[in-house]
Amino acid sequence: IGGVTACGLFLLAISIVGLFGAMKHHQVWLFVYMVVLFLIFIIQFSVSCAALGVSKETEIKLVEEGWKQLQQNGENQIILTAEKTFNCCGLNGDNSTKVECEKLDCYKDDTCSPCLNVIQGKLGSAFATVGGLGLFFSLTELIGGVIACRYRNLIDPTNSGIGAAGGAAGGL
Repeated sequence: IGGVTACGLFLLAISIVGLFGAMKHHQVWLFVYMVVLFLIFIIQFSVSCAALGVSKETEIKLVEEGWKQLQQNGENQIILTAEKTFNCCGLNGDNSTKVECEKLDCYKDDTCSPCLNVIQGKLGSAFATVGGLGLFFSLTELIGGVIACRYRNLIDPTNSGIGAAGGAAGGL
């Protein structure tokens, strides 16, 4: 939660920099805003593409390694919670990965399936959702950077001197 809050505050600060630069027609602030926004775009685009490109084999490997790590650390309560949530028993259906399956409703009905298939399906859809949303928002950041670049190159109407003396030819 702390990391999400820190990212949110960072993005808020960058937004304020962009807003201040746009309101004051401040070239340096808009340039800083554009550079930071472009760096955020690169990071977010890369992470989104990586999330969309995770293979099923990698997903299965992540689930198996996580399950094994939880068992080795003796955190059976987390595994039991996962088994209750997904209504499954054991990771692959073998007895070595089962944790107190007799407490589950599906065990009493003899309808428990291995957790790997259920968790892998949920994990695959989560990777796809996160990757798609990240890709969408990274492209909106790119559009924001392009608009900031275009706005940065506009002439400041209060500082240009065009309207002060009736135009360039008006003073002759």
